[in-house]
Amino acid sequence: MVSACVHHLRPECLNSGFQEGEQKFGSFTAYEKQALGLDSKDVRDLKRDLLVG
Repeated sequence: MVSACVHHLRPECLNSGFQEGEQKFGSFTAYEKQALGLDSKDVRDLKRDLLVG
């Protein structure tokens, strides 16, 4: 499953990543802050630049 997830953005792969972040950090927001070192402005900027629609 991991190798398939590396090469394709499938919903089950994305969901698995979100779930792991929530399990280890309590929430995805906590994962963004603690594991990735992102603050609210960083997250807002990433959403603005990367999300479509």
